[in-house]
Amino acid sequence: MYGVLFLTILLFVVPIRVDISGTTGFLSWNFAGAAVYDYYLPYALSNKDYGTGVALKNGSTTDSASVTVLGIKQNGSAFDSQVKTIPSLGQTAFMMKTGEGWGKVTSNQPLTGLAFVAEGAGDALMFDITLIPDLATTLYVPHVAQDATWDTIVYVCNPHGSETTMYLTFVKSDGTVLTSKQYTLGVNASGVYPLSGVVGGGLYSSGSIQITASQGVAAFALYNNLKTGGHSYAGISAVEPEEPPEPLPPSPEEAILGNFTFVYTIISTWTDRITINKKTTDKTSDGTYFYEGYDASYPSTTLALGAWYPSLSKYLVVCGSTYSSSLSQGYVFSINSDNTLTGYTQLITYGTPGKMYTLIKSQSHKTTLGSWAMSRESQNDTLDMDEVFERKIYEDQETGVQRTESTSSIDVDIDSKINELNTMIENKR
Repeated sequence: MYGVLFLTILLFVVPIRVDISGTTGFLSWNFAGAAVYDYYLPYALSNKDYGTGVALKNGSTTDSASVTVLGIKQNGSAFDSQVKTIPSLGQTAFMMKTGEGWGKVTSNQPLTGLAFVAEGAGDALMFDITLIPDLATTLYVPHVAQDATWDTIVYVCNPHGSETTMYLTFVKSDGTVLTSKQYTLGVNASGVYPLSGVVGGGLYSSGSIQITASQGVAAFALYNNLKTGGHSYAGISAVEPEEPPEPLPPSPEEAILGNFTFVYTIISTWTDRITINKKTTDKTSDGTYFYEGYDASYPSTTLALGAWYPSLSKYLVVCGSTYSSSLSQGYVFSINSDNTLTGYTQLITYGTPGKMYTLIKSQSHKTTLGSWAMSRESQNDTLDMDEVFERKIYEDQETGVQRTESTSSIDVDIDSKINELNTMIENKR
Protein backbone atom coordinates (compact mmCIF):
# COMPACT_ATOMS: atom_id res chain seq x y z
CA MET A 1 0.00 0.00 0.00
CA TYR A 2 2.72 2.48 0.99
CA GLY A 3 4.82 1.36 -1.98
CA VAL A 4 1.97 2.03 -4.42
CA LEU A 5 1.32 5.44 -2.81
CA PHE A 6 5.01 6.38 -3.08
CA LEU A 7 5.16 5.33 -6.76
CA THR A 8 1.99 7.33 -7.51
CA ILE A 9 3.47 10.47 -5.89
CA LEU A 10 6.73 9.93 -7.80
CA LEU A 11 4.92 9.70 -11.13
CA PHE A 12 3.08 12.97 -10.51
CA VAL A 13 5.95 14.94 -8.99
CA VAL A 14 9.00 13.82 -11.01
CA PRO A 15 8.58 13.99 -14.80
CA ILE A 16 10.17 11.05 -16.60
CA ARG A 17 10.70 9.90 -20.17
CA VAL A 18 9.73 6.41 -21.32
CA ASP A 19 11.42 5.14 -24.48
CA ILE A 20 10.21 1.85 -25.91
CA SER A 21 10.97 2.62 -29.56
CA GLY A 22 14.33 0.90 -29.68
CA THR A 23 13.61 -2.67 -28.62
CA THR A 24 10.83 -5.08 -27.90
CA GLY A 25 10.29 -5.73 -24.22
CA PHE A 26 12.77 -3.20 -22.83
CA LEU A 27 11.99 0.20 -21.26
CA SER A 28 14.48 3.05 -20.99
CA TRP A 29 13.57 5.48 -18.18
CA ASN A 30 15.20 8.90 -18.12
CA PHE A 31 14.46 12.06 -16.18
CA ALA A 32 12.75 14.57 -18.45
CA GLY A 33 15.19 17.03 -19.92
CA ALA A 34 18.20 14.71 -19.54
CA ALA A 35 20.16 14.07 -22.71
CA VAL A 36 19.77 10.64 -24.32
CA TYR A 37 22.30 9.44 -26.90
CA ASP A 38 21.41 6.44 -29.05
CA TYR A 39 23.97 4.57 -31.15
CA TYR A 40 23.63 1.59 -33.46
CA LEU A 41 25.71 -1.43 -34.44
CA PRO A 42 24.04 -2.97 -37.51
CA TYR A 43 25.55 -6.38 -36.87
CA ALA A 44 26.60 -8.50 -33.89
CA LEU A 45 27.52 -12.19 -33.76
CA SER A 46 28.57 -14.32 -30.81
CA ASN A 47 28.59 -18.11 -30.92
CA LYS A 48 31.08 -20.99 -30.61
CA ASP A 49 33.02 -19.78 -33.64
CA TYR A 50 32.74 -15.96 -33.44
CA GLY A 51 32.70 -13.31 -30.77
CA THR A 52 31.67 -9.64 -30.76
CA GLY A 53 33.53 -7.28 -28.50
CA VAL A 54 32.30 -3.75 -27.85
CA ALA A 55 34.57 -0.86 -26.82
CA LEU A 56 33.08 2.45 -25.65
CA LYS A 57 34.65 5.75 -24.55
CA ASN A 58 32.85 8.43 -22.56
CA GLY A 59 33.17 11.82 -24.26
CA SER A 60 32.23 13.88 -21.19
CA THR A 61 35.09 15.61 -19.39
CA THR A 62 33.10 16.00 -16.15
CA ASP A 63 30.40 13.33 -15.78
CA SER A 64 30.27 9.57 -15.79
CA ALA A 65 28.18 7.86 -18.45
CA SER A 66 25.36 5.44 -17.67
CA VAL A 67 25.20 3.09 -20.63
CA THR A 68 22.82 0.33 -21.66
CA VAL A 69 23.88 -2.08 -24.40
CA LEU A 70 21.20 -4.26 -25.96
CA GLY A 71 21.72 -7.18 -28.31
CA ILE A 72 18.70 -7.77 -30.54
CA LYS A 73 18.12 -10.82 -32.72
CA GLN A 74 17.26 -10.57 -36.39
CA ASN A 75 13.60 -11.21 -35.53
CA GLY A 76 13.51 -8.27 -33.11
CA SER A 77 13.71 -10.13 -29.80
CA ALA A 78 16.52 -9.53 -27.30
CA PHE A 79 19.51 -11.77 -26.71
CA ASP A 80 21.63 -9.52 -24.46
CA SER A 81 21.32 -6.59 -22.06
CA GLN A 82 24.28 -5.07 -20.24
CA VAL A 83 24.55 -1.93 -18.13
CA LYS A 84 27.86 -0.10 -17.83
CA THR A 85 29.11 2.95 -15.95
CA ILE A 86 32.03 4.73 -17.61
CA PRO A 87 33.91 7.50 -15.73
CA SER A 88 34.46 10.85 -17.40
CA LEU A 89 36.84 10.38 -20.34
CA GLY A 90 36.97 6.72 -19.37
CA GLN A 91 36.57 3.60 -21.45
CA THR A 92 35.14 0.10 -21.17
CA ALA A 93 35.34 -3.03 -23.31
CA PHE A 94 33.31 -6.24 -23.03
CA MET A 95 31.97 -9.18 -25.02
CA MET A 96 28.39 -9.56 -26.22
CA LYS A 97 26.47 -12.61 -25.08
CA THR A 98 25.55 -15.43 -27.46
CA GLY A 99 23.32 -14.37 -30.30
CA GLU A 100 23.17 -12.88 -33.81
CA GLY A 101 21.52 -9.64 -34.90
CA TRP A 102 22.34 -6.02 -34.11
CA GLY A 103 23.16 -3.80 -31.15
CA LYS A 104 21.77 -0.61 -29.66
CA VAL A 105 23.78 1.52 -27.22
CA THR A 106 21.99 4.16 -25.12
CA SER A 107 23.88 6.64 -22.94
CA ASN A 108 23.31 9.84 -20.97
CA GLN A 109 26.69 11.13 -22.21
CA PRO A 110 28.12 11.27 -25.73
CA LEU A 111 30.16 8.22 -26.67
CA THR A 112 32.61 7.05 -29.26
CA GLY A 113 33.18 3.39 -29.88
CA LEU A 114 33.21 0.36 -32.09
CA ALA A 115 32.63 -3.36 -32.16
CA PHE A 116 35.01 -6.10 -33.28
CA VAL A 117 33.63 -9.30 -34.76
CA ALA A 118 36.32 -11.99 -34.75
CA GLU A 119 36.78 -15.68 -35.40
CA GLY A 120 37.77 -17.62 -32.32
CA ALA A 121 39.98 -20.11 -34.18
CA GLY A 122 41.48 -20.85 -37.59
CA ASP A 123 42.67 -17.70 -39.37
CA ALA A 124 41.18 -15.54 -36.57
CA LEU A 125 39.75 -13.13 -39.12
CA MET A 126 38.33 -9.94 -37.65
CA PHE A 127 36.44 -6.86 -38.81
CA ASP A 128 35.22 -3.76 -36.97
CA ILE A 129 32.04 -1.67 -36.99
CA THR A 130 32.03 1.89 -35.67
CA LEU A 131 29.13 3.19 -33.60
CA ILE A 132 26.55 4.84 -35.86
CA PRO A 133 24.92 7.86 -34.16
CA ASP A 134 22.29 8.74 -36.78
CA LEU A 135 19.67 6.90 -38.79
CA ALA A 136 18.93 7.79 -42.41
CA THR A 137 16.35 6.92 -45.06
CA THR A 138 19.00 7.01 -47.80
CA LEU A 139 22.41 5.42 -47.40
CA TYR A 140 25.24 4.54 -49.77
CA VAL A 141 27.67 1.66 -49.67
CA PRO A 142 30.23 3.35 -51.93
CA HIS A 143 31.91 0.17 -53.17
CA VAL A 144 30.74 -3.40 -53.57
CA ALA A 145 32.17 -6.36 -55.47
CA GLN A 146 31.25 -9.90 -56.39
CA ASP A 147 33.80 -11.66 -58.53
CA ALA A 148 36.39 -14.44 -58.46
CA THR A 149 38.03 -12.87 -55.39
CA TRP A 150 35.53 -10.76 -53.47
CA ASP A 151 32.04 -11.01 -52.05
CA THR A 152 30.01 -8.31 -50.30
CA ILE A 153 27.32 -8.63 -47.63
CA VAL A 154 25.12 -5.75 -46.48
CA TYR A 155 23.68 -5.67 -42.95
CA VAL A 156 20.76 -3.38 -42.09
CA CYS A 157 18.89 -2.83 -38.81
CA ASN A 158 15.44 -1.29 -38.24
CA PRO A 159 15.36 0.21 -34.70
CA HIS A 160 11.67 1.10 -34.85
CA GLY A 161 8.42 -0.19 -33.39
CA SER A 162 6.96 -0.64 -36.87
CA GLU A 163 7.90 -2.35 -40.13
CA THR A 164 10.26 -0.64 -42.54
CA THR A 165 10.12 -1.11 -46.30
CA MET A 166 13.55 -1.00 -47.86
CA TYR A 167 15.11 -1.14 -51.33
CA LEU A 168 18.64 -2.23 -52.15
CA THR A 169 19.67 -0.80 -55.51
CA PHE A 170 22.83 -1.82 -57.34
CA VAL A 171 24.34 1.09 -59.26
CA LYS A 172 27.08 0.35 -61.76
CA SER A 173 30.29 2.37 -61.96
CA ASP A 174 28.91 4.41 -64.85
CA GLY A 175 25.98 5.57 -62.68
CA THR A 176 23.31 3.40 -64.29
CA VAL A 177 21.00 1.23 -62.20
CA LEU A 178 21.30 -2.49 -62.85
CA THR A 179 18.65 -3.77 -60.46
CA SER A 180 16.68 -2.92 -57.31
CA LYS A 181 15.16 -5.34 -54.81
CA GLN A 182 12.50 -4.66 -52.17
CA TYR A 183 12.74 -6.03 -48.63
CA THR A 184 10.71 -5.68 -45.43
CA LEU A 185 12.30 -5.37 -42.00
CA GLY A 186 10.02 -6.18 -39.08
CA VAL A 187 9.78 -4.41 -35.73
CA ASN A 188 13.32 -3.98 -34.32
CA ALA A 189 14.52 -6.52 -36.85
CA SER A 190 17.68 -6.72 -38.92
CA GLY A 191 18.66 -8.38 -42.16
CA VAL A 192 21.68 -9.90 -43.89
CA TYR A 193 21.81 -9.29 -47.65
CA PRO A 194 24.56 -10.87 -49.79
CA LEU A 195 25.17 -8.93 -52.99
CA SER A 196 24.28 -12.09 -54.92
CA GLY A 197 20.72 -11.76 -53.60
CA VAL A 198 20.47 -8.35 -55.27
CA VAL A 199 22.33 -8.84 -58.56
CA GLY A 200 22.17 -12.61 -59.01
CA GLY A 201 25.16 -14.69 -60.04
CA GLY A 202 26.94 -12.19 -62.28
CA LEU A 203 30.51 -10.97 -61.72
CA TYR A 204 30.95 -7.34 -60.73
CA SER A 205 34.30 -5.96 -59.60
CA SER A 206 32.92 -2.52 -58.82
CA GLY A 207 29.72 -0.59 -58.23
CA SER A 208 27.75 0.67 -55.25
CA ILE A 209 24.60 -0.09 -53.28
CA GLN A 210 22.00 2.55 -52.51
CA ILE A 211 19.74 1.82 -49.55
CA THR A 212 16.40 3.64 -49.41
CA ALA A 213 14.01 2.98 -46.56
CA SER A 214 10.61 4.19 -45.39
CA GLN A 215 12.12 4.91 -41.95
CA GLY A 216 15.65 5.71 -40.83
CA VAL A 217 17.95 2.68 -40.68
CA ALA A 218 21.61 1.94 -39.96
CA ALA A 219 23.68 -0.25 -42.26
CA PHE A 220 27.09 -1.83 -42.67
CA ALA A 221 28.84 -3.70 -45.48
CA LEU A 222 31.34 -6.53 -45.13
CA TYR A 223 33.79 -7.34 -47.90
CA ASN A 224 35.42 -10.74 -47.75
CA ASN A 225 37.99 -12.70 -49.72
CA LEU A 226 37.49 -16.33 -48.81
CA LYS A 227 38.21 -17.76 -52.27
CA THR A 228 41.87 -17.26 -53.14
CA GLY A 229 43.71 -18.56 -50.09
CA GLY A 230 44.60 -15.07 -48.81
CA HIS A 231 41.54 -14.85 -46.57
CA SER A 232 40.57 -11.40 -45.33
CA TYR A 233 37.66 -9.35 -44.06
CA ALA A 234 37.07 -5.60 -44.42
CA GLY A 235 34.05 -3.53 -43.48
CA ILE A 236 32.60 -0.06 -43.76
CA SER A 237 29.51 1.66 -42.39
CA ALA A 238 27.02 2.80 -45.00
CA VAL A 239 27.08 6.59 -45.27
CA GLU A 240 24.35 9.16 -45.71
CA PRO A 241 24.89 11.19 -48.88
CA GLU A 242 25.53 14.88 -48.48
CA GLU A 243 23.07 17.32 -49.96
CA PRO A 244 24.57 18.97 -53.04
CA PRO A 245 25.37 22.63 -52.50
CA GLU A 246 22.84 25.15 -53.69
CA PRO A 247 23.86 26.43 -57.12
CA LEU A 248 25.20 29.95 -57.09
CA PRO A 249 22.86 32.50 -58.63
CA PRO A 250 23.96 33.69 -62.06
CA SER A 251 25.86 36.94 -62.30
CA PRO A 252 23.79 39.93 -63.47
CA GLU A 253 25.35 39.54 -66.89
CA GLU A 254 24.61 35.80 -67.18
CA ALA A 255 21.03 36.25 -65.94
CA ILE A 256 20.07 37.30 -69.45
CA LEU A 257 20.30 33.65 -70.50
CA GLY A 258 16.76 32.30 -70.45
CA ASN A 259 13.29 32.48 -71.99
CA PHE A 260 11.55 35.84 -71.75
CA THR A 261 7.84 36.52 -72.11
CA PHE A 262 7.07 40.18 -72.82
CA VAL A 263 3.39 41.19 -72.61
CA TYR A 264 2.26 44.72 -73.46
CA THR A 265 -0.62 46.61 -75.03
CA ILE A 266 -0.54 48.87 -78.08
CA ILE A 267 -4.18 48.61 -79.11
CA SER A 268 -4.18 44.84 -78.96
CA THR A 269 -2.35 43.03 -76.19
CA TRP A 270 0.75 41.37 -77.59
CA THR A 271 2.84 38.52 -76.21
CA ASP A 272 6.42 38.16 -77.47
CA ARG A 273 8.58 35.20 -76.50
CA ILE A 274 12.31 35.70 -76.82
CA THR A 275 14.94 33.04 -76.13
CA ILE A 276 18.47 34.19 -75.28
CA ASN A 277 20.68 31.11 -75.23
CA LYS A 278 24.21 31.85 -76.47
CA LYS A 279 27.09 33.97 -75.22
CA THR A 280 29.14 35.65 -77.95
CA THR A 281 32.76 36.80 -77.93
CA ASP A 282 31.79 40.40 -78.71
CA LYS A 283 31.50 43.03 -75.99
CA THR A 284 29.24 46.02 -75.47
CA SER A 285 30.33 49.59 -74.91
CA ASP A 286 29.92 48.81 -71.17
CA GLY A 287 32.42 45.95 -71.45
CA THR A 288 29.83 43.17 -70.96
CA TYR A 289 29.20 40.40 -73.48
CA PHE A 290 26.50 40.28 -76.13
CA TYR A 291 24.17 37.26 -75.93
CA GLU A 292 22.30 35.83 -78.93
CA GLY A 293 18.90 34.24 -79.32
CA TYR A 294 15.70 34.39 -81.36
CA ASP A 295 11.97 34.98 -81.26
CA ALA A 296 10.55 31.61 -80.18
CA SER A 297 7.54 32.05 -82.50
CA TYR A 298 9.86 32.58 -85.48
CA PRO A 299 13.05 30.76 -84.50
CA SER A 300 14.54 30.24 -87.97
CA THR A 301 13.94 33.74 -89.35
CA THR A 302 14.75 35.97 -86.39
CA LEU A 303 17.83 37.04 -84.50
CA ALA A 304 17.78 38.47 -80.98
CA LEU A 305 20.72 40.17 -79.34
CA GLY A 306 20.83 41.26 -75.72
CA ALA A 307 23.15 42.37 -72.96
CA TRP A 308 23.37 43.59 -69.38
CA TYR A 309 24.34 47.25 -69.22
CA PRO A 310 25.70 48.09 -65.74
CA SER A 311 25.76 51.81 -66.55
CA LEU A 312 21.95 51.64 -66.90
CA SER A 313 21.33 48.79 -64.40
CA LYS A 314 19.07 47.34 -67.09
CA TYR A 315 18.88 44.58 -69.66
CA LEU A 316 18.39 45.49 -73.31
CA VAL A 317 17.28 43.10 -76.04
CA VAL A 318 16.68 43.84 -79.71
CA CYS A 319 15.01 41.27 -81.99
CA GLY A 320 14.69 41.52 -85.75
CA SER A 321 14.28 39.57 -88.95
CA THR A 322 17.32 37.79 -90.38
CA TYR A 323 16.49 39.02 -93.87
CA SER A 324 14.94 42.49 -93.41
CA SER A 325 16.66 45.48 -91.81
CA SER A 326 13.73 47.91 -91.82
CA LEU A 327 11.90 46.68 -88.73
CA SER A 328 13.02 45.40 -85.32
CA GLN A 329 11.87 45.64 -81.71
CA GLY A 330 13.66 46.60 -78.53
CA TYR A 331 13.01 45.63 -74.91
CA VAL A 332 14.38 47.56 -71.94
CA PHE A 333 13.76 45.82 -68.62
CA SER A 334 14.79 44.70 -65.16
CA ILE A 335 14.46 41.14 -63.81
CA ASN A 336 12.75 41.17 -60.42
CA SER A 337 13.42 38.69 -57.60
CA ASP A 338 10.31 36.67 -58.55
CA ASN A 339 11.46 36.63 -62.21
CA THR A 340 8.80 39.08 -63.34
CA LEU A 341 9.94 41.78 -65.73
CA THR A 342 9.61 45.53 -65.33
CA GLY A 343 10.25 47.84 -68.27
CA TYR A 344 8.98 48.72 -71.72
CA THR A 345 9.24 47.83 -75.41
CA GLN A 346 9.76 49.97 -78.52
CA LEU A 347 9.25 49.37 -82.19
CA ILE A 348 12.35 50.31 -84.17
CA THR A 349 11.92 51.47 -87.75
CA TYR A 350 15.05 51.99 -89.84
CA GLY A 351 17.13 52.16 -86.67
CA THR A 352 14.97 54.74 -84.89
CA PRO A 353 13.32 53.69 -81.59
CA GLY A 354 9.65 54.68 -81.39
CA LYS A 355 7.04 55.04 -78.65
CA MET A 356 7.39 53.19 -75.35
CA TYR A 357 4.83 50.57 -74.32
CA THR A 358 5.00 49.45 -70.71
CA LEU A 359 5.39 45.73 -70.02
CA ILE A 360 2.54 44.20 -68.05
CA LYS A 361 4.53 43.04 -65.02
CA SER A 362 2.04 40.41 -63.84
CA GLN A 363 2.34 38.61 -67.19
CA SER A 364 5.90 39.39 -68.27
CA HIS A 365 8.46 37.00 -66.82
CA LYS A 366 11.62 35.01 -67.29
CA THR A 367 11.87 31.20 -67.24
CA THR A 368 14.85 28.90 -67.58
CA LEU A 369 16.20 27.65 -70.87
CA GLY A 370 14.50 24.44 -71.91
CA SER A 371 11.08 25.45 -70.62
CA TRP A 372 10.04 26.05 -74.24
CA ALA A 373 10.27 23.09 -76.59
CA MET A 374 11.62 25.13 -79.50
CA SER A 375 14.88 25.33 -81.40
CA ARG A 376 16.13 27.23 -84.41
CA GLU A 377 16.92 23.98 -86.18
CA SER A 378 13.65 22.08 -85.73
CA GLN A 379 10.87 24.69 -85.69
CA ASN A 380 9.42 26.01 -88.95
CA ASP A 381 7.89 29.46 -88.95
CA THR A 382 4.12 29.37 -89.43
CA LEU A 383 3.57 33.14 -89.77
CA ASP A 384 5.43 35.94 -91.48
CA MET A 385 7.18 38.08 -88.89
CA ASP A 386 7.16 41.14 -91.15
CA GLU A 387 3.38 40.89 -91.30
CA VAL A 388 3.23 40.88 -87.52
CA PHE A 389 5.53 43.92 -87.38
CA GLU A 390 3.31 45.72 -89.87
CA ARG A 391 0.28 45.07 -87.64
CA LYS A 392 2.17 46.47 -84.66
CA ILE A 393 3.26 49.52 -86.66
CA TYR A 394 -0.33 50.09 -87.78
CA GLU A 395 -1.59 49.96 -84.18
CA ASP A 396 1.31 52.15 -83.09
CA GLN A 397 0.26 54.81 -85.60
CA GLU A 398 -3.40 54.49 -84.66
CA THR A 399 -2.83 55.08 -80.96
CA GLY A 400 -1.86 58.70 -81.53
CA VAL A 401 0.29 58.46 -78.42
CA GLN A 402 3.39 60.55 -78.60
CA ARG A 403 6.61 59.34 -77.12
CA THR A 404 7.47 61.37 -74.06
CA GLU A 405 10.31 63.63 -75.09
CA SER A 406 13.12 63.89 -72.58
CA THR A 407 16.54 65.35 -72.65
CA SER A 408 17.75 63.30 -69.69
CA SER A 409 21.08 61.61 -70.22
CA ILE A 410 19.69 58.18 -69.35
CA ASP A 411 17.11 58.31 -72.17
CA VAL A 412 19.79 59.34 -74.64
CA ASP A 413 22.06 56.60 -73.31
CA ILE A 414 19.35 53.95 -73.65
CA ASP A 415 18.72 55.00 -77.24
CA SER A 416 22.43 54.73 -77.99
CA LYS A 417 22.56 51.22 -76.49
CA ILE A 418 19.47 50.19 -78.47
CA ASN A 419 21.19 51.44 -81.62
CA GLU A 420 24.33 49.55 -80.63
CA LEU A 421 22.36 46.30 -80.43
CA ASN A 422 20.44 47.06 -83.61
CA THR A 423 23.67 47.75 -85.50
CA MET A 424 25.12 44.45 -84.26
CA ILE A 425 22.04 42.62 -85.56
CA GLU A 426 22.37 44.31 -88.95
CA ASN A 427 26.02 43.28 -89.10
CA LYS A 428 25.05 39.65 -88.40
CA ARG A 429 22.36 39.45 -91.09
